Amino acid sequence: MTTPLRVGIIGCGFATRDRHLPAISRIDEVEVVALADLDAAVLADVAGRSGVARRYEDAAALIADPIVEVVTVCVPAAQHVEVALAAVEAGKHVFVEKPLSLSLEEADRLIERAASSPVRAQVGFNLRWHRLVREARNLIASGGLGRIQAVRSVYSDPVVSRPGLPDWRRKRLSGGGSVLEKGVHHFDLWRFLLGEEIEQVAAWSSAGRGDDQTVSVTGRTTTSTLVSGLVCDSTTISNELTLYGDAATLQLDLYRSDGFELRSLEDLPGAPGTRLRRIAASAGQLAGNVSELRRGGAFDTSYDAEWRHFARAIHDGKEPGCTLDDGRRALQIALAVLESAMTGKSVDVAAAPQSVAALGESPS
Repeated sequence: MTTPLRVGIIGCGFATRDRHLPAISRIDEVEVVALADLDAAVLADVAGRSGVARRYEDAAALIADPIVEVVTVCVPAAQHVEVALAAVEAGKHVFVEKPLSLSLEEADRLIERAASSPVRAQVGFNLRWHRLVREARNLIASGGLGRIQAVRSVYSDPVVSRPGLPDWRRKRLSGGGSVLEKGVHHFDLWRFLLGEEIEQVAAWSSAGRGDDQTVSVTGRTTTSTLVSGLVCDSTTISNELTLYGDAATLQLDLYRSDGFELRSLEDLPGAPGTRLRRIAASAGQLAGNVSELRRGGAFDTSYDAEWRHFARAIHDGKEPGCTLDDGRRALQIALAVLESAMTGKSVDVAAAPQSVAALGESPS
């Protein structure tokens, strides 16, 4: 690739300001040439700090800009499909942040239209490009863990206590809450790492300063691998997965560049030898990834890799590594989780409600 793809981002909230703009500034394959936001003050602030001259207070105007080749959809989830469809109709490649939609019907409409268009579309599950996740996927595929018996994950942070949090991020009906904001990331990772579909889930939830503030999920895949997860908007920061195989266990801490810990069946966690091996492995990981640490660490650079991949897929005319269908499947799992949490019953993912609106408001 000799010239960078020209990107226009619609929506200047946290994902754009703190994730996509820094990532794109670190790579050569793409450049941000335009920004749009309904809030003129926010638009001026973000565009000014990032040095973007083309500024629009209307999504349609950015999409119509002939300079823009790729439209990035970072508006609240309820408007994802509307904006993405407009971009596809205009012949622009589309990057859509998660969750893909709040409705399976809307997701299907976008999938169908994009399939009949030459444009490429990718969903923003950046963790698929996290270095540790890629290493874990390769290890699983090579049989290094044996048969996976179970997966456990935790994704949490104190988001509801942060000042200036947009109200929509607290409300399920507008795409907020821990399941739609955090849970979908790990639902997608379960599928991505295991190469299996999630068949059935059971969940429990509690609300507080936001809908679905804390949610515990258990489930099983089509081959009966057991999965469990905790997502929470009101506690300390964690982004972790543990994969339990019958040959070894792998723990991933996605906020650490040394967060790859492989344990054999014989390892005793508190034994001196085990602890020394863990310290040595941590030091080796850090020493081998100095460049990554300088660029923000393993989590931040997953956005760099995500954008590099999408640029290459567009250049080569290939299907991106996280499709609209992947986004739909993660949404369907989320809908089944929310239904289970409301009814107290296990839910077959294939029979999940068709939309967040069909579920109604989160119980207090």
